[in-house]
Amino acid sequence: MTERSFFKFGKSFFARGFYRYETDLRMTPADIKNLAGKKILLVGGGASPIKSDLANLGLDCHVTNIDIFYKTPDPNNADILITDDFINRHLIDEYDEIWALWSLPMYSPDDYARDMFWIRAILALKPGGNLRVSGGLQPAHTKLFSAFNAAFPDTELKLQSAPADKGHLYPPPQVCQQLESQRPAVPSPEIKDNSAEMLKDVENQDDKGYAMGAYYLHFTAPADKTRINEWLMQNLQRLNMPMAVMKQKRKEKI
Repeated sequence: MTERSFFKFGKSFFARGFYRYETDLRMTPADIKNLAGKKILLVGGGASPIKSDLANLGLDCHVTNIDIFYKTPDPNNADILITDDFINRHLIDEYDEIWALWSLPMYSPDDYARDMFWIRAILALKPGGNLRVSGGLQPAHTKLFSAFNAAFPDTELKLQSAPADKGHLYPPPQVCQQLESQRPAVPSPEIKDNSAEMLKDVENQDDKGYAMGAYYLHFTAPADKTRINEWLMQNLQRLNMPMAVMKQKRKEKI
C-alpha cells in the first residue's frame, strides 16, 4: 500500500492529502473501505491529491472538486474541477460523500453563506450519504442549523468538539522539516502562501497546541430524504427572497 500524503505543495495552493481529510474528519477504517465506487464531492478541495491518494489505497472513486479559487484541473486532484462558490450550485441527491475541510468558515463569511452551505450540502447528499465537515466551531452553528435539528431530531446535525490530538492529527517535527524543504521558492501571486507559518505552528504544537480541527461533524442522510429536501427547499426560497418581498409578506400576515 502506498503511503498517503499529508500535505502537498503546489504552485498556488497549500493542499491537504487524504491523510489530513481522514484524520480531521475522523474517518474509521470501515468508512474508508466503504468509499470504493462512491461519488465524492470536495468543497474547497484546492489542489489536494485526493483522487490519486484514494487510488493508491486501491479505492476507485469519482471525485468532484468545487473550489472558489482553484482553476487548474489536475488528475491527481479530481475527475471534475468546478471553479465556483459551492453555495451557488444547486445539486440534489448527487453525492455519496461530501467533505469540507476548513472550507466552511473560510468561504462562508456570514450567516447567509453558512446557512446556504448547510442547505446546499444536505440537498446534494444522496439518501444514505455522508456529510463530513471539520473547521472552526463558532461560525458553523447558525439559526438554520438549530431549526433543522428541531424539525428533524432523529437526523440531528451534531457538532463534535475535536480537542487537540497531537499525535494523531498532525505530523511530527521531522515531517514538517521535510515539507518545508519542498515549499515552492516563489509563491503564487494569486494566493498568499502561508504554508511556512502553518508548518511553524505545527512544529510548535507541543508548546501552544494547534487550532485546526476545532470541531467536526458527521451527518448521515436518511434512506428517504423527501421531507428533508422539501424543508430545505422552503428555506432556500426564504433565503433567496428579495428583502422587499419578505417585508410585503410580513405585512400580509399582520
